Amino acid sequence: MDSPFDTFTALLDPPVHVVTAADGAELGGCLVGFAGQCSIDPPRFVVWISKANHTFGVASRSDTLAVTDPPEPP
Repeated sequence: MDSPFDTFTALLDPPVHVVTAADGAELGGCLVGFAGQCSIDPPRFVVWISKANHTFGVASRSDTLAVTDPPEPP
C-alpha cells in the first residue's frame, strides 16, 4: 500500500534533466536531482549537483554547463 506521500509524488511526474560539463581536462555528466527557473529577466535556469558527484568538481571548474532533456521513450 502506498503512503499518501508516494501517491502525491506519483502525480507530479517531474522532467528528467542531464547536465554535462568539461573543464579542458575532464568530462562529467549526471542526472540532475533538482532544477528550475530562477530568473525571468534575465532568463536563467538553475541545477543543483551533489558535491559527492564527480560532475560537481568538473562543473565547478567549467565556464559553461549543458543541460538537456532526454527524449521521451517511444
